[in-house]
Amino acid sequence: MHSVYIYLFDDMDSLGEDFVSNNLHRLPAFRQEQCLRHRKETDKQACILAYLLLEKGLNEQYGISRPPEFTYNEHGKPYLRDTPFIFFNLSHCKHGVICALSDIEIGIDIQDIRPFDIDVASRVCSNKELKQLAGSDDPALSFCKIWARKESYAKAKGISIANVLKHDLTCEEFKEWESQNYCIALYAESPSCVLFTMPEAVENFSCRGSWKSRLSVPRPRHCERSVAIYTIVSRTH
Repeated sequence: MHSVYIYLFDDMDSLGEDFVSNNLHRLPAFRQEQCLRHRKETDKQACILAYLLLEKGLNEQYGISRPPEFTYNEHGKPYLRDTPFIFFNLSHCKHGVICALSDIEIGIDIQDIRPFDIDVASRVCSNKELKQLAGSDDPALSFCKIWARKESYAKAKGISIANVLKHDLTCEEFKEWESQNYCIALYAESPSCVLFTMPEAVENFSCRGSWKSRLSVPRPRHCERSVAIYTIVSRTH
């Protein structure tokens, strides 16, 4: 049996202006440096949150308490230096930050739902995907999901997103969720037979595809700012 653990934080508006200054010290030096390279405050916040979610997941699911350090493949995909048998993936958008951990290669992506632009879609979508968009009642959501799939697939494979542009992924199996403002796609090496647990706190949140869902996970709290960190746990055979 394989396990995929997903940690999602989607209450970005609750973070105060002092979030970065109050929490930067919680990161190791290399992650602080990565964080401070960002110009936008929201990107700095996401950088901190992604690492804290990863730290939390490693501690809760694998009993690892030491701060994780990264190594990278030739395309920039990060791996855990000291525990290469544990795979992880991070993603963020305007509305949320997400972290996935597993004992198999995975890729996860969270994307804001934005106004649909056919010119952009025509540059990155396959002909089959474009036909799906043409017949969609909500092309903005449909394109968001297509882009999230491409990102998650490329991240799972450890390749550049450029390698999957115009590539038809309609035959691949993804696990997908959507809210009012964003959508999430997960690509895993063994995607079938999944038990998925959804946090009660996420309202208007739907699960699509073959995953079974139930609302039964309590919400852990952010220890310093009392901000809810929603936990999604999924298991795959």
